[in-house]
Amino acid sequence: MAGPVIILQPNAVQYLGIAFHEQPTNSAKHGALSRHRGRIEIAWKVTSAGDGTDSFRLIWRELGGPIVDAITRRAFGSVVLTRVAPQALGGTGKLEFDKQGVVWTLETPLRSVETSLANIAAD
Repeated sequence: MAGPVIILQPNAVQYLGIAFHEQPTNSAKHGALSRHRGRIEIAWKVTSAGDGTDSFRLIWRELGGPIVDAITRRAFGSVVLTRVAPQALGGTGKLEFDKQGVVWTLETPLRSVETSLANIAAD
């Protein structure tokens, strides 16, 4: 795992938690975690746009697993990763199936995931 320290707001904890439950469950059944040498890389970063807004980008990448094909039907997990969690956070989600494994990318405004220090002090 790699990325800057971000204190998540409760809504982000809930929806990222759902995604982080779904991903390793599927990976253990069908992906990188179903193989002895399989591994997961999770990285996130914050970037500033020219208009002064910051964005949050998270990438879940599976490596060393079996070759995976795109899922032809939209199972619960793919809906969570591409629609439910991203839309709840005001962003977008993309699920890709390449020869190395599954790659899930979440992009959203930083304000949708990060809590402000003022909110922490008030609690």
